[in-house]
Amino acid sequence: MQQGTAYETLKELAPYLHVIEGRVRIKLPAIRRSPGTATRVISVLTALHGVEYVKANTLTGNLLILYSSATISVDRIAEALYGLGCLQARTDTANPVQRAMDILFQSLLETALERVFLALL
Repeated sequence: MQQGTAYETLKELAPYLHVIEGRVRIKLPAIRRSPGTATRVISVLTALHGVEYVKANTLTGNLLILYSSATISVDRIAEALYGLGCLQARTDTANPVQRAMDILFQSLLETALERVFLALL
């Protein structure tokens, strides 16, 4: 899959990004505990021709985007996210291994908390 500069910018600015054809999962701190921002992101992305589904989790800050790769590129989705102002330059200077460990720990903690919360329901 060919990605351009907007995708590269997204990759640099997002704490977590996973892309496979037709699916993007990204962590956007801007939507965490911010239902209004999440609603705005969902609204803008679903208005893009080729975006089929968008789900935002305001508890974890995760965003799932399903799209038609024949219709829209990841680069265009990245441009829309950047245009929304949801991405901020990272200020961390930790080495890549430490950063990966921090992300893994945070993801595990969020998953555990989410499961505890769901078990209480």
